[in-house]
Amino acid sequence: MSWTVEIDKETLMKNVINTSDSRDLVDLAINQNEVPESFSPFCQFFLGPTAAGILNLYTSIPVPDEEICQYVLTELAPHYEKVQAIKSKQGEIRTLIFRQVKPDSAQLMQLLFKNSNLEPTILDLYLDNPAYPDPPTEGSLCYKVNPEMIKPINCPSFDSTWDLLLRCYARERKICLTPYGWTYTDKLRESIAIRYFIKKCDDIILIKNKKNNQIIGIDLILN
Repeated sequence: MSWTVEIDKETLMKNVINTSDSRDLVDLAINQNEVPESFSPFCQFFLGPTAAGILNLYTSIPVPDEEICQYVLTELAPHYEKVQAIKSKQGEIRTLIFRQVKPDSAQLMQLLFKNSNLEPTILDLYLDNPAYPDPPTEGSLCYKVNPEMIKPINCPSFDSTWDLLLRCYARERKICLTPYGWTYTDKLRESIAIRYFIKKCDDIILIKNKKNNQIIGIDLILN
């Protein structure tokens, strides 16, 4: 039995849920604090691509309530040059948008990556610098991971971060990731990230570049 099953893109799109009730984009005035010298697993999760050399990040995070909003701002705002918010018609912040990681933050993340001091689940997602540009949609294939063929693992140090992510993405019911250095082979079934997420999600969808077998996307379909 194969550890993945190919699915069509229409099946994948069925998991897309339109949760937008807001369109007002505003800049947020954030105190330019010094970059913290440590990164929580939650912070690492969103800054992870900088460890692979991606600095011009655009990070969009849904915030369902004020408590989550303040937590996300506290954790991430010090590391970005620009912070924006999408507000609802009632003036409530629905989504936080972070642009352009600060150089000092990127350097610290790259040092953690080099010394293998990132959270194991996150370190596994960003194995290397991206070797290929993202292909057009028609140049990709989608696969659903078969949970019966994956040996799950526990990562207690990441559990609290996962609980926070579930709160952030409760309405969307999907988290989209872009791993670096992932190649579609049978060896990938041993990925720490896949083995952790497999018991946390309803489904894991891998998006593969047809031409070079690189994994260019992971969709985590939530319960």
